[in-house]
Amino acid sequence: MEDAKTPKFDHYGFVEAGYAVQYRGSEATQQLTITTKFAHPTVTSAVSSIRTILNFVNQGMAGGAEFAPWLGKARVLDGPTDRKAMKALRTSVSSMTWLLEIEAVSPLFMRVMTDCLARAPMLESLSIVGSLAVDDAPLSVTDRKLTPKLSDPDFYPAAWPTPGFVVERVDSPQALTVAVATTVDMDESVAKGLFACIDWWCSSVSQNYATRHRKSSSFGMHLFPKTALKKREILARFEVHDLVLYPSTNALLNALARFHHDVHPIERVVLGESW
Repeated sequence: MEDAKTPKFDHYGFVEAGYAVQYRGSEATQQLTITTKFAHPTVTSAVSSIRTILNFVNQGMAGGAEFAPWLGKARVLDGPTDRKAMKALRTSVSSMTWLLEIEAVSPLFMRVMTDCLARAPMLESLSIVGSLAVDDAPLSVTDRKLTPKLSDPDFYPAAWPTPGFVVERVDSPQALTVAVATTVDMDESVAKGLFACIDWWCSSVSQNYATRHRKSSSFGMHLFPKTALKKREILARFEVHDLVLYPSTNALLNALARFHHDVHPIERVVLGESW
């Protein structure tokens, strides 16, 4: 296995003191309660983390191999989602609860969700509890199972097995090129949509997935790639991509599978080749 490093942001200290996960994945709608507590009043970065979690799910990146990417849905039923909402509370708080409504989210995504929320400074405890009762089946996960996996650089949602297009991956030690070829010509809106899909993926995984070498307090990849466009192909070149290849690009493949299903047919995706 390559010399991978899990995200640490000085953040796993809360696990022994207060970490609880009870979740069973399902295509059916369920509620997910997220409760955070901080050593000092601060939840602004946690609000940002909630937005990142919504992005993961609604862009098709949270279903893993268990649920089709186009089925994923998430919205906030209760709890602040921006700075304006935080100011409306008119008080500093050391704990906060969000109530989400979700569908088709992989149990392995609870690891990603944990790392998203653990970026908030001085996190003292974290609870993630779904409304469906857990059991011993593979779609269920608890903190007892998840805690030892937080140091595993491969324990992330897998790729959906039938994305609808050909996938080629070539490992690259430094950079990453994403080449997406479509079945028919793209118009401007389709091209913009594909580039937006890649941008959403980059901004979501860059600080929340395991890196190969660098400290996880920094971004695991450049956020602004070089790009090129042809009638039936787009290319995005990330000069720095230090994230562990398969887990991080699984999220991208799932987002592209959703795009293929919902927006425009994709013929082939190549990851990791030179420009």
